[in-house]
Amino acid sequence: MFIKKIALLLGCFLLAQIGWAQVMTPTQQGMSIDPARLYLQRKSKGKAMGQQNEEVLDPLTQRRRSLRAFVPQGNWVYGLGVGHLTMNSSHTDLVFSGMEQADMRLKGFTFQPYMGYAVGNNCIIGLRAGYSQLDGEKPFFTQYEDEALVHTYRNVDYTHTFYNAEAFWRGYVPIDSKLRWAFFTDITLGYQGGSGYVLSDRDDTAFRSNFSLNQIGLAIRPGIAVALTNHASIDLSIGLANLNYALQHEKNRDGDNIKDQEFRINSLIDIANIQCGLTLNY
Repeated sequence: MFIKKIALLLGCFLLAQIGWAQVMTPTQQGMSIDPARLYLQRKSKGKAMGQQNEEVLDPLTQRRRSLRAFVPQGNWVYGLGVGHLTMNSSHTDLVFSGMEQADMRLKGFTFQPYMGYAVGNNCIIGLRAGYSQLDGEKPFFTQYEDEALVHTYRNVDYTHTFYNAEAFWRGYVPIDSKLRWAFFTDITLGYQGGSGYVLSDRDDTAFRSNFSLNQIGLAIRPGIAVALTNHASIDLSIGLANLNYALQHEKNRDGDNIKDQEFRINSLIDIANIQCGLTLNY
């Protein structure tokens, strides 16, 4: 009797051990497993996979992407645009010098700081100021009127310096899902003024012509921007078209005091008006 009780207890103990092992050990035959362990295993596995496959976004990046905003509404914008020019020009017109469509070697630079405010997503209004200088030289040039030779110029030296102030509107169009690239267009309305001179040996006699220029212009400048961070981007733009009303004044060695006004439209790409800039927004 005692032996039967011992055998019964051992049998119950073995059955309990087998059943517990079946509950705690997952198998491929569809046997039951511990739900708590399964939940923890799936959670840890999903977390590891999420870290590998999902990009961790900060709140500002999430906001920009949810709004599709290269520059979100309410940000202040600060920037600086610079340009440098070194080229040979085959169609240079020098103010009141009689030199039209002349070939010259030109070099110059432009410096333009600006600031603005994002009145809407990807929409900025602001103010820009600038300074530019252009120098040119040509060893020899002849001036004709009605196929008759009028003057011969040698050792021509040309320079001008301009200042400008303008208001602008800029609109961005993002072109990728991560908002790293965007096209933009500046539309500007402003004033430009400055002065310059032309030095040369005209007909083997030293000749100097001083001039000044004041103009009001409306211009379009498209470009592309690359975001370095949420707050900074590099911009590349080029002058596309402009409409100007200019007042010009010249005094030369001959005692001429000439004033003129001109209305002109330029609708071609201006390779002399290429700028690279850095834009910050906060």
